[in-house]
Amino acid sequence: MPRHYRQRFRLFVFVAFLFSLSGGPFGMETMLPTSGPGMTLLLLVVIGPLLYGVPMILTASELGAAIPVQGGYYRWVRRSLGDFLGFQAGWGQWLTGLLDMALYPVVIVSFLDRFVWQGVREHVVSFGPVSFPWLSWLLCMAVIVPCMIINVRGVNWVGFTAIGLDLLIVGPYIIFAVLAFFQWKYNPFTPFVPPGESVMSALGYGLLVVMWNYSGYENPSVASEEIDQPSRTIPRGLFTSLPLEIAGYTIPVVAALMVRNDWSTWSEGSFVDIARDIGSIFPGGSTFLALLITAATIAGCLSIFNSGLLLGTRLPFAMAEDRFLPKALSRLHPRYDTPWIAILFNCSIYSILIFLPFQELLIVSIWLYIPVQLLIYVTLWVMRLREPHLKRPFKIPWGWTGLLLVTIPPSAVAVCAILVSVWEVVEAANLRLLFMGTALLVSGTLAYGVRALWERHARGATTS
Repeated sequence: MPRHYRQRFRLFVFVAFLFSLSGGPFGMETMLPTSGPGMTLLLLVVIGPLLYGVPMILTASELGAAIPVQGGYYRWVRRSLGDFLGFQAGWGQWLTGLLDMALYPVVIVSFLDRFVWQGVREHVVSFGPVSFPWLSWLLCMAVIVPCMIINVRGVNWVGFTAIGLDLLIVGPYIIFAVLAFFQWKYNPFTPFVPPGESVMSALGYGLLVVMWNYSGYENPSVASEEIDQPSRTIPRGLFTSLPLEIAGYTIPVVAALMVRNDWSTWSEGSFVDIARDIGSIFPGGSTFLALLITAATIAGCLSIFNSGLLLGTRLPFAMAEDRFLPKALSRLHPRYDTPWIAILFNCSIYSILIFLPFQELLIVSIWLYIPVQLLIYVTLWVMRLREPHLKRPFKIPWGWTGLLLVTIPPSAVAVCAILVSVWEVVEAANLRLLFMGTALLVSGTLAYGVRALWERHARGATTS
């Protein structure tokens, strides 16, 4: 029986919350050197959304509107495919979120170090052979702790914070785009691919980037009971947020290409350098716009972390309710109706993971996420077969043909992506990463087995 939460997302705030999970255009610069201007824009506007974003939006809309329960896709998979696969879906995505979320405080600190407060990461304390970057850690905690407090206060606090952060992200890039328009020098759509590159090679890396940016549309379902009229609001919110995200990714890239043709040298942070070139109109010279874009990048990382923390804690809450995780994680705050123990637990994990090598952890998180995505697509098929009379306020059109069109292309791309990723790691002979990835992939099976043994032991102790 669904609970009645005192705080719920209404449609406008829900859309702002969804947009905040995109974080703005930070990182889009890295696509240009490998994919080229034309291919990058095609990926951002057409291929990424249609091949990867829309299929999961349609899937999450049908299942989320039909089964609007806390825990979302974890409980969809469990209902259709059984306890074991349901647990694997929940466990895999929980681990993915833990690895991914700890990245954003570190990115904020790195941007501060690069553009605002140089030398931040050089402040360390040594304990024998071990060096502790105390200032970087404190700055990361200055991100984690306020977001933890906001999340404990509830979805209204998270939603209104998302609105404020969205404005901080969008505002500087609107100024950036307007100034770039009036200083237009180059065709932003040419060349289509980098000189000497084939279309397929240019497509490869960019496709991985847009897969990451246009994924995760199933995640809001984990907080379904904290969304006002979820059967209507979830589909409307997802379909409204997608064009906003496309614009948020694409317009800054087009604007940057209008004024700079050295796209082959761009990397993370190039928007700040370009802002410094075009911002001389402001008092204080080019530094002002560069600081605005830096602030927008920090706001984007903060918004992903703050909103992602909400979604990342509803999953262990639901699994704890189902006795798959310790019961303490399902405790609700007596005043705010939030899973405050799960929020505190996740934040304590983030405070440790911020020390780990993130490039490798992100690769592993992709290995963990893709099987969950495939399970959700399988669930869509199974639910249509087993529960044809289930009330579906939103339903993917064109019957079984529609399901084929929605599920097969993104599944094929996802499988290819994980195979290529594993092959690259094997080819590089990165045994440590292979071991880490294998250990995390099998950890769900081991955790499920331990839980089953514990339940058997508990039942035996009770009967005796």
